[in-house]
Amino acid sequence: MKPIAFLNEEEIRLLQEQEAQLQTDRKRTSEQILAIYSSGQNILVSASAGSGKTFVMVERILDQLSRGIGINQLFVSTFTVKAAGELKERLQAKLTEKLGDQNLNPQLREHLLRQRQLLPLSDIGTMDAFNQKLLAREGYRLSLSPNFRILSDPSELLQFQKEVFSQVFESYSSGPGEEEFYRLVTNFTGQAKDIGGFRQVVYQLADFMDALPRPLEWLEQAVGDQESQDLQELVRELYPAFGKSCLAAADQLYDLTQDPDYKMFKKDGQKTAVFLKHEQMIEGLRLLADQFVTFETWAEIEASLNQMLLLLPKTGTITVAKVKYDFLKLIVDQAQAIQALPFILEQEGEVAHLLGALKAFVKDYYQALQEAKLAENAFTFSDVSHLVLRLLRDFPDLRADLVANYHEVMVDEYQDTNSLQEEVLELISNGHNRFMVGDIKQSIYRFRQAEPEIFNQKFKLYQEEPEQGRLILLKENFRSQESVLVATNGLFKHLMDEEVGEIDYNQVHFLVAGSPGQKQPEQQKQAQCLIFDQESEGPLHEGHVLVAQIQALHESGVAYKDICVLVESRTRNKPLVELFYQWEIPFVEDQGQGSYLQAVEVMVMLDTLRTLYNPLQDYALLALLKSPMFGFDEDQLARIALQEQAVSLSFFEKLKKAQAGTGAAPDLIEGALKDKIQHFLEYLETWRAYAKLHSLYDLIWNIYNQRHYYDYVGALPDGAKRQANLYSLALRARQFEQGGFKGLARFIDRIEKILAADKDLADVVAEVDEDAVQILTIHKSKGLEFPYVFIYNLDKDFNSEDLKKRMLLSRDLGIGIQSVKLLDTPNDQPNHLQSVRLSVPSLTYQRIQQEKRRQTLSEEMRLLYVAMTRAEKQLFLVGRGKASKLADAYPDLTASQFLPASDRLGYSNFQDWILAVTAGFPSFKEELAVTILGQEDINLREVHKEAPSLPLDPADLKNNRQSDQLARALDIIENVDRLNTLYQPAIQLPTVRTPSQMKELYQPVFDLEGMAHMVEVKPQTLDFSLPILGAKKSTITASQLGSSLHAFMQGLDLSQGRVDEALLQERLQQMKLEPALAKALPLTKVLDFFQTELGQLFLANPDRLYREAPFAMLQTDAASGEEFVVRGILDGYLVFEDRLVLFDYKTDRYRNPARVADRYRGQMGLYAQALRQSYGISKVETYLILLGGSEIQVVALADS
Repeated sequence: MKPIAFLNEEEIRLLQEQEAQLQTDRKRTSEQILAIYSSGQNILVSASAGSGKTFVMVERILDQLSRGIGINQLFVSTFTVKAAGELKERLQAKLTEKLGDQNLNPQLREHLLRQRQLLPLSDIGTMDAFNQKLLAREGYRLSLSPNFRILSDPSELLQFQKEVFSQVFESYSSGPGEEEFYRLVTNFTGQAKDIGGFRQVVYQLADFMDALPRPLEWLEQAVGDQESQDLQELVRELYPAFGKSCLAAADQLYDLTQDPDYKMFKKDGQKTAVFLKHEQMIEGLRLLADQFVTFETWAEIEASLNQMLLLLPKTGTITVAKVKYDFLKLIVDQAQAIQALPFILEQEGEVAHLLGALKAFVKDYYQALQEAKLAENAFTFSDVSHLVLRLLRDFPDLRADLVANYHEVMVDEYQDTNSLQEEVLELISNGHNRFMVGDIKQSIYRFRQAEPEIFNQKFKLYQEEPEQGRLILLKENFRSQESVLVATNGLFKHLMDEEVGEIDYNQVHFLVAGSPGQKQPEQQKQAQCLIFDQESEGPLHEGHVLVAQIQALHESGVAYKDICVLVESRTRNKPLVELFYQWEIPFVEDQGQGSYLQAVEVMVMLDTLRTLYNPLQDYALLALLKSPMFGFDEDQLARIALQEQAVSLSFFEKLKKAQAGTGAAPDLIEGALKDKIQHFLEYLETWRAYAKLHSLYDLIWNIYNQRHYYDYVGALPDGAKRQANLYSLALRARQFEQGGFKGLARFIDRIEKILAADKDLADVVAEVDEDAVQILTIHKSKGLEFPYVFIYNLDKDFNSEDLKKRMLLSRDLGIGIQSVKLLDTPNDQPNHLQSVRLSVPSLTYQRIQQEKRRQTLSEEMRLLYVAMTRAEKQLFLVGRGKASKLADAYPDLTASQFLPASDRLGYSNFQDWILAVTAGFPSFKEELAVTILGQEDINLREVHKEAPSLPLDPADLKNNRQSDQLARALDIIENVDRLNTLYQPAIQLPTVRTPSQMKELYQPVFDLEGMAHMVEVKPQTLDFSLPILGAKKSTITASQLGSSLHAFMQGLDLSQGRVDEALLQERLQQMKLEPALAKALPLTKVLDFFQTELGQLFLANPDRLYREAPFAMLQTDAASGEEFVVRGILDGYLVFEDRLVLFDYKTDRYRNPARVADRYRGQMGLYAQALRQSYGISKVETYLILLGGSEIQVVALADS
């Protein structure tokens, strides 16, 4: 067909005006129209979350196809295979819709029909897919076979790496530079007996090089510091913000001194010692900040730092009003690092030698690894990219053909492109036909060597120089309710800037609701940040907060499938998964990598294959015998083992002796066991013979079918997942053999090497319940959306391990390493260490570390942005912390629009950022509601378990052709079920209950009613492991504190009619408690108690006081009418002629004493009833003595 011209600027403007006049809720924005129809230059579309970027790409492609462009003339790169599939599906649907227009031009119809047919063959896919297709077609130019295979299994690649490393290492170990090489290796292995540390450094460097367009050239130039530098220049370069950090710390410390709880003056009006010291610190920090700008010599810096470090606490932590603050830690750490610069500078010569040796080794290793993969015709995705890059550079005619063919080069998720991919894209474009879509705020794949700065550089270039390319901003969000957008904007406008975040989050990037429906007031549900108070005593934790919220949503009509729980990593998922099982919340968990070979059913099959390969392996043989396939128990295995006492004899030989009756104790092998052994040996022999003539795939399925193992695991809990694991094992065995590796022996060897390297294979995803809560990592959620989103584990610290590695790498700064220095420590004392090993970070290492810390925190910030923008209707953020510490942990005065950069860099988790913004910017509380929840605030709904429905009614079986015995049995079962149901409360009723158990019946927070919530006594597992001497003691538990306090009060001598501090200390000495526990006892509150009216009553009537008194009484269960015994111990009571005074000590932490009273009212009622029955006195005054608050509280309950 004849090409149709593209719209010009005026035509696009008219189209925008027409669209704006449409009376519909969902219409294209002006920016979307611009992105769809603009042409003639490179275009960068910055598409915020939910802004419809896929819609724009589909419409743009459709417009180009409608103007006569062929689908084969478009290059469209997506980030994932799934995204490519979705894009093709949408295009097909759009083309089909357009072809349904009866008024369509015949030539255009024919053209579009052809494009729909060619769609499956189009270049719409990942960069890896394009590279593979191009290399398969054009690889002959490099003498490559087109049937190469991809090393997609990390374990197989690891084997290549290990073999090549061993070869290169051996050649260096015996070469001419042996001593220098030994120094290099020991620098990275330390005192370890293996070379694992050095091997990991080599792998790390080679992997980094794989993402660079010219890896060997980069390696050659990555030389580190070569020129000597002045110390003062180094200080300014490495710590440019040190002065600002000092000033910010001084301001924060000053703000703390203005706190109402801060004690500035003593009673005599003099300043307190703490206040004087803090004033000195504030003055010193401000002076150092000024000097840092103007100093001229190293001596000036050194003197100022020494003086400052004398004032600051060594740990960088200060305590104000019993709350610890660590904002000075960054100052102390940086000051100490600056002091060490002269010593570090002295080591740069040694670093240069080490770097030279490392680069030489890695170069040889890298080239040898490429040759090994080339010999096997097996490549990684990075290898394929490098080979494609070589084709495009070395063969101008090939590049010219591609450039001429592609009308446009489109890239989705451009923010996650790396420099290797960017160069390929540049080489296949003509310089003005690139269309790039992405959002730097959603760049979260730097750990995969994505380089968001590529996007950022183009963004700034096109913003400042429009002639270089057009920048289009898609800000309108069509996904989320305005309440979600307001919370997201409100947080990130105070968090994300160029310094920490790599982009200024301002009006340019604010999310805007794209349709009227997103702004309707009745649809707005404020975003919630729920923090569980870890000081709240009880069995619940932050997971229960999440469960309670999900239950509430589900009860309000929200389907489970509309709820998603996002976590940064899976490390803390297990307790949550257990809770979901316990509270019967259906869920789907993203398993990720790393646990497939640990699945029990897979381990059983691997042991089966090991036994077939070599039956003399005792562990594998015993695992197979004991497995459900053969079911030998411990007694039977012991009988077999006793057939021969010799330790050297294998269990298989003992098995054969047992079967033949020639063992040392043949009488132990009775007929049934002998038949069972014979049965096993026949199967074993049959399978071993089968393995010699058939593929691994057929062998595995033969075992599944003959022993019905596949069906067996399907009947277990998570049966579908288990069957998927077994099915995957057979498929992986087939892939292994298709890769050129034949035989059981090589497969077993491969598995053993994977396990030996602490690696695993990817988990298998099985079909799951359609209506289920999804538990995903934030990375896996990208591109998805859910009506209700929970971001869980807010308090989980960011992973900073990568910043502590022996080697750090940067595309711009090169290679930074830590060199090991042995320092002599002369001393005349015996057993004194003669030297210590000191790791010295090179200057380049420090530069890269600073760069990477900012990059890491910027990525964490973007990760939080991605998580928050997944929500459509409502957003929940769930964390945990100690309320008393969180209350004052963050400064509440912030002069700037942003939190101080030093604070943002110093905080270590999402929760810190959120609470710091809440404290520093009060208006944010209107956008995100932060609530601290204690045990009493979590309202869990009772789980009602329904009996499973039966496919057949038992009553129908009575009249079938079964025997009379079956009919009688069914009658008996029916009667038993009827009686069990009728008397269920009495059956479940224990003979004895304690008041603590009875308390649950009166617990309003959990809404627990009836006997179903009786505490079940579970068998105790004894732990015989020895304690680790010198290990750090665990923290004091609430039960330890409560028990110790009760014992303390029971033995306290009140006969003197007074209680003072000396008496309390004397009692403490008598108890001989652990120091930590003794320190935890609230002695000040105990002393204060005896000043209260109730305490004075104790002292005035010691002869009427009974403490720790046991009791027992009969109670009647309301549900069953049966009697049971309540037995317990009263904390104490006083007996008078006309009344009883009952009291109980409580160490629960609380904020509202009335809630504590409600919690224990039922329990105290039982105590009062017991006293009435014992003494025959009807009036009982009841008191709770609360010791868990900031001061003593005595709460009187209504007369019981």
